Amino acid sequence: MFANTYPYNGVVYPITDMALTCKVKDLSLITPMDDVAGFRFIPIHDLDTDMFGMASARKVLEKYKKTYSETFKSHQYGKGHY
Repeated sequence: MFANTYPYNGVVYPITDMALTCKVKDLSLITPMDDVAGFRFIPIHDLDTDMFGMASARKVLEKYKKTYSETFKSHQYGKGHY
């Protein structure tokens, strides 16, 4: 978890940014709804931390990329998984 602030309407709110991962068995069930126009999958090594507006979100991604890379290097997973 990463501490952050969110200024809105003249008030600065303290927030905590989190990221979760999961395994999905059937990607065909993913349906954009509400305020989401679409989705796409980007290989982790192609994610650019500069694409994220908040510094704490960039830190989450940087930590995840490092952890993910180290995890897969230390296991039997082959190339193409990260």
